[in-house]
Amino acid sequence: MATEKGVWDLQEVRDKQLASEWSYDGALNMYMVGTNADGGMLGNNKAFLNASSPIQLPGNWKSYSGTYTNSIATKTDGTLWSWGYNSEGALGQNDTTNYSSPVQIPGTTWDKCLLATEGSAFSTKTDGSLWSWGKNNAGQLGHNNKTEYKSPKQVGTDTTWN
Repeated sequence: MATEKGVWDLQEVRDKQLASEWSYDGALNMYMVGTNADGGMLGNNKAFLNASSPIQLPGNWKSYSGTYTNSIATKTDGTLWSWGYNSEGALGQNDTTNYSSPVQIPGTTWDKCLLATEGSAFSTKTDGSLWSWGKNNAGQLGHNNKTEYKSPKQVGTDTTWN
């Protein structure tokens, strides 16, 4: 993990978390590094240009999830953002366009997010509801069907997903 104060290995990160020296509540800086294939999953508006040094994405981030092809993240203001490869609509933009920089998914009450695969995405809202979209060939979105959704659709009516 790279921070403003240096680089720690995973054991040091775990130790700091257990000692309550670090907290992940509130605004976090987000840095991306690595392969930028399939439309720009690093979010730096430079599709197919890899990054061997950390690139900071502007904003106050709350949660992040990514695969090797796309990324999704929430900001502390409750907005939800996605970028990268979008063949199944996993970016929630109601299209299959690739985005090499973060684009906002409508709404301002998003809480946490998860990319289950490179084609399926999930997010909770602050009211505890669960939403999913993207690839659904095996019914993995939880809507009791195999319909592909290119924008967020609420899963059931429960509000206990947080």
